[in-house]
Amino acid sequence: MVRKSSIALAGAALLSAALLAGCAGGQARVEALEAEGRSPATASELIAFFSDTTERDKTDRGLDYAVYRAPDGEQRGLVTWSGGSEEDVGQWRVDEEEGIICSRWERWRDGAERCYAVYLHDDRSVTWVGRVGTSRIFDSRHPVAQGNVAGL
Repeated sequence: MVRKSSIALAGAALLSAALLAGCAGGQARVEALEAEGRSPATASELIAFFSDTTERDKTDRGLDYAVYRAPDGEQRGLVTWSGGSEEDVGQWRVDEEEGIICSRWERWRDGAERCYAVYLHDDRSVTWVGRVGTSRIFDSRHPVAQGNVAGL
């Protein structure tokens, strides 16, 4: 039991570190997007874009991750590293009033819901932007594919 908890904690810590690694230069990136006349996606664009999709990428820390977002609001994630892997499940939703996408994992991020505005790009990649007043701005080139391409 202790080993399983240690693995879960290590996986969650690695995922958090991987996601935070993309924050550097984020504000400048958002300013550049706005200078190009871009604005965050609307609620209807978010629903259409993310329903039945898989986001996959590799972080600069050597972690591969995949997140599948099912049309019914379920999400499944997998993070892998040289020493193992960690899976989690949760829910995703779009707040139609605020035009943001929110997700909550059962174990990752201590089960806390996090919400983001999203800039969509023509090559089916995204820029995640934390709520106003936060500095959580992620790398602008996280590719998103249609369907459950990672088999999650």
